[in-house]
Amino acid sequence: MGAIKYRLRFAELAHHHFFGEGAFSDSSVAERWEVRVNEVRPMIIAESARWGDSKSDPAKTPQDWLRAIDFVREQFFRTRTPIVIEQLRQAQRWEFGQLGDPLVSAPLYGDIATSTAMVVGVPETTLEQSYPNPFAGETTLQFTTATPSHVRLDVFDVLGRKVGTVTDQPYRGGAHRVRWSGHGVSRGVYFVRMEVDGRQVDVLKVVRR
Repeated sequence: MGAIKYRLRFAELAHHHFFGEGAFSDSSVAERWEVRVNEVRPMIIAESARWGDSKSDPAKTPQDWLRAIDFVREQFFRTRTPIVIEQLRQAQRWEFGQLGDPLVSAPLYGDIATSTAMVVGVPETTLEQSYPNPFAGETTLQFTTATPSHVRLDVFDVLGRKVGTVTDQPYRGGAHRVRWSGHGVSRGVYFVRMEVDGRQVDVLKVVRR
């Protein structure tokens, strides 16, 4: 279960960073590259003069540096991303799909680091699939308790930050439903963690669209 949730989260983060203005998307990388170019430009000019590049044979000019900048921007960055994605696919860490799809199966980190399908003494206690999922306004979470238990459902974002608590109260044994409203949270992937009598039981992924 832990390995499945790890790969699932890894895949979601790959989507998040490589596409849609993510940190590794072409536009974000190009923006950071321009910032660095402007930062080192004065130093390049000074170092070039110190090393006598203008007197070399053939003489080096600012155009040589600009060509190198253009090569990195237009050739290296654009070809490197598909290579990295293919490496992730070969390592079975990512597959193509829409955000929220069950991408490649995945341990979670931080507060949602471990997950098991049951805990000792509560063999039939489970957190089931929500409906609808993905959802726009709110989603219904379904869970079962084998015996009367205190149940807590907390919601975390993909970075492991807690964004809310759906319920935190006693329940009788049996099937139960509670609703979680996505109002006030941004679109994206979230994880619902179920604790029964202070012990973690399961983690469910939901997608706010």
